[in-house]
Amino acid sequence: MQQPMIIILKEGTDSAQGKSQVLSNISACQAVAEAIR
Repeated sequence: MQQPMIIILKEGTDSAQGKSQVLSNISACQAVAEAIR
């Protein structure tokens, strides 16, 4: 079973929510998936 990745962000990192952020996260995940194929 694969362990979940935990990322610790430095203090002052911006957080965002909403539909545009979700779409941005999906795009980033797709780019990573393509890079590791």
